[in-house]
Amino acid sequence: MTMSGLLPTKTLGSSKRVLTLPYAGPRGRGPGRREGARGQSIRLPVQGAPVRRMSNAETTEELLAQIVTAHPVGAYAERVRGMVTEGRFAHIVRVTSLALRFAGANGLSPEQVLQVASAAILHDAARDLSDSELLQLATPELELERRHPLALHGRAGRALASQWGVTDQAVLNAIEGHVFGVPQDDPVGMAVYVADVSEEGRGVNEQIRELAMSDLAAAYRMAVMAKVDYLRREGKEIHPRTLATYHAIVGADPANEPGNAIGAAEGAA
Repeated sequence: MTMSGLLPTKTLGSSKRVLTLPYAGPRGRGPGRREGARGQSIRLPVQGAPVRRMSNAETTEELLAQIVTAHPVGAYAERVRGMVTEGRFAHIVRVTSLALRFAGANGLSPEQVLQVASAAILHDAARDLSDSELLQLATPELELERRHPLALHGRAGRALASQWGVTDQAVLNAIEGHVFGVPQDDPVGMAVYVADVSEEGRGVNEQIRELAMSDLAAAYRMAVMAKVDYLRREGKEIHPRTLATYHAIVGADPANEPGNAIGAAEGAA
């Protein structure tokens, strides 16, 4: 993976907690937006595990300084910051910090830790692009994606990362996979996916976050199953890749899956 310092310019506490899914909430652009998803959610029981809270001292800048001091991703962070809202960037930094904690707690290798840092800092690079920019970066493969271009932001983020010199397939796969899921033998992708769902700024998902500190794979399975269960109950369109990820976990046959309802689709975290 190339870690270039020069990048091209842009070419384009209660008894219940709410699981805010990584594809949820209405889209919006501009400085008035705040970090965190809104809208689609599911309630999960809390197991009473202690929650690691960010201190007031851990601002975006301080977390970012810790990340780029330990890992050579500062150039990527600078490029991403120029493409997203400040609220989105704060989320990205928190995701990166948390994903790195997962990596350390689960014994990932030094190479994998660097892959986690790179993928996490890049995962939402395309999240605040316009529909036309997303469609330019990632050609739709399904009618669902044409109707809901935001579902393409993982694949578009992968395209941006490739333009910026990233060649490591583990990093690129994790960027793309943070929307629809990754294989269960991909610890880099799972770390980014679970961190995106459970970063502390969302104020939710303590159960998933705490579980990931001891069993990343189990936390990942919980997040994917909760996502699909919610979409089914709400009658939302489910991307075939999400269903494939889900069925790989539960062992069911995707060919027996009922047709999707017409409604808002996943992909808008």
